[in-house]
Amino acid sequence: MLSNEDKIIDKVEKILASCPYNEKLYQEVLQELNPIVVRTAQDEDYRNTLANSFSIWKQLKTGLGGCIVEKIIKLNDEEHLYWYLRTIRGLIILMRNLSVSNQDIPQELLLQNVVVDLFAKVATFNFKYDDMETSTFIAITSFLHNVTKKSVVFDKTSMESLMIFLQYPLGHPEKKQDMLFPYVLYFDNLVSSDDFLYYFFRQDACTKILYTFFVIEMVSKHSMLSNYLKSGSANKQNLADTTSEGELNPTDAALVRLFSKLASNESFCGFFERLKDTDTKKTIDILHVMQLVLTSSDKWNKFQLITIMTWCYNIFEKLADDITTYFTKKKDNETEAKLIHEQLYSILDILVSLSSFEHALEFLNSYNALDTLVPLLGLLQTNLIRVNFTKDMTGQVTKVKTADAIGEKITEKSKLKSRVDYTSNLIKSTNFPEIKSFIIELLANLSHKNKSNQDKIRELHGLETVLSNCVIDDNDPFIKERSIVCIRFLLEGNAENQKIVAELEAKGAVKNEDLEEAGYEVNVDKGGEIKLTAKAKQDE
Repeated sequence: MLSNEDKIIDKVEKILASCPYNEKLYQEVLQELNPIVVRTAQDEDYRNTLANSFSIWKQLKTGLGGCIVEKIIKLNDEEHLYWYLRTIRGLIILMRNLSVSNQDIPQELLLQNVVVDLFAKVATFNFKYDDMETSTFIAITSFLHNVTKKSVVFDKTSMESLMIFLQYPLGHPEKKQDMLFPYVLYFDNLVSSDDFLYYFFRQDACTKILYTFFVIEMVSKHSMLSNYLKSGSANKQNLADTTSEGELNPTDAALVRLFSKLASNESFCGFFERLKDTDTKKTIDILHVMQLVLTSSDKWNKFQLITIMTWCYNIFEKLADDITTYFTKKKDNETEAKLIHEQLYSILDILVSLSSFEHALEFLNSYNALDTLVPLLGLLQTNLIRVNFTKDMTGQVTKVKTADAIGEKITEKSKLKSRVDYTSNLIKSTNFPEIKSFIIELLANLSHKNKSNQDKIRELHGLETVLSNCVIDDNDPFIKERSIVCIRFLLEGNAENQKIVAELEAKGAVKNEDLEEAGYEVNVDKGGEIKLTAKAKQDE
């Protein structure tokens, strides 16, 4: 014998299957359904009882599966459609409530496919974005979020309908929090599925969802992450601190998790490389978000690290070729330089951040990264100019000094004008600011307690290049400090490197105070041979 709940759900099922042209019938059945919906929201024991009933869930699936919404839409009767959708929404809200207590049965029945397919049928005749349609979407999204909390059961046969469903907010004229928040939470759950992402990254609408919605709409307009994006390294550290302390608001926390999952999924590599070949602007914007997220976390497992390093390093190698080609032309082009610089800055920032992990260093060594990094540093050293701003007590720039790689003053006005904006006193992308600093920091991490890499950097003449950067240069703030750390790691336990540096110091090519900061001093032994001695060991 059917229970009261069974009878009421059965009535709803018959109404949806027959779609009577009588709004009173819809109103009557909704009046009977409403107390059940309200009680499942307020009474946990009651909700658990219904949620653990396989027959209730089966009835709900049958009811929604029997909907003929396309027939209602074709009738072109707004009032009839309103009451039909409202009845559908009643069942979905009940499912949303029940899915708080039980996710296994609805997943087993693939109810997520049923609701997505149902909503896709509405889209077949174009979205209206009215209140009832929107509230139905919100109810479905909330149900989907609940039912995928523990795990995601992905069925590739539902991919077409799912992509239609996922695009609904993109064209909505009123992007309000009550619609956006459950959507972000659901998508965050969804991208935990490797199977979903495999197919998602191959969909035409993939870029539209990730870029137009998540980057442009959510990150830029509906989250605090845009504030962290604007001011570089200082705010990235603030984000890292906020993330570790659990102080991000729920939307921002979901976005950070979401982009972390995307970046560390093996299917992302192919998608991002295809995007880079077709749309540089979108590539840079997504890369900025990835840079922010990836450099603000220190919680990566080996698989995630290798995945992120793979796509990052692939892009880095291509950018290294691009910058080599750029300087071969021997003509500054600010537009071209800006595109290369923005991508290279983000990628190197990510690589430097991840190089604090041993697995990332192993990856770079396996790809012989020094064969690319050291020549690139040398290329930049030869082609970039050193810039020093002299400021007064108020911080105003009073003088700008420029020099070439060997410290000679630059007098070529056209070159200076193409590298420095003397109106704003800002260094242009054509001088690739901060790129050398990143590379030297990477070299330091790669050479730390690694004799093989210390030797290779010397063989590639990187030792001299790093020494040449023990100077104050506003084009690369803190490059002197990073170079001194790198020198310390290159010299540690490496007699051959120490010998070369000692000889350079004797010739006046190296400042003794820089070596002292690196923890070394130059001495002449009884035989007249110049040697470097580690000061720390002497002091002991």
